[in-house]
Amino acid sequence: MHEWSLAEGIYRAVLEFAESHNVKKILEVEIKVGELMQLDLELMKEAIVTLAQGSIMEGAKIEFSVEKAEFRCEKCGYEWNFETAKKEIKRRISKDKLIKDEAGSLDLPLHYIPDLVYALAICPRCGSSNILVTSGRDVKIQKIMVKK
Repeated sequence: MHEWSLAEGIYRAVLEFAESHNVKKILEVEIKVGELMQLDLELMKEAIVTLAQGSIMEGAKIEFSVEKAEFRCEKCGYEWNFETAKKEIKRRISKDKLIKDEAGSLDLPLHYIPDLVYALAICPRCGSSNILVTSGRDVKIQKIMVKK
């Protein structure tokens, strides 16, 4: 579950920020999550809350926003969204390349390794594999509200 490792990274980054700015209490943390990451935000929030127990971050409000994934073909300039990219990848990839999740459902490997999009996606218009992810692939701490 990459949600837990990402949650730990966020938790550590917030605590480092707090330590370097002499913060007494973390009140709120806003996190922007790229759609391409395909994270379970409830699980990630639960992980952050669990990690924060007993720290200056305990009880902080944790909020997420999702940034839509967008793609652009470097050859023809066509732009498309993540739903279109997933449909195209599912159409092209053989079933033996899908990964069985905990519930037994078949999932695209992108869920576990988002950067595989560069190897799996092609432009829906011209078929070029020279694509660029223009948004929706990062996890960023947007805002930290504190009490000094």
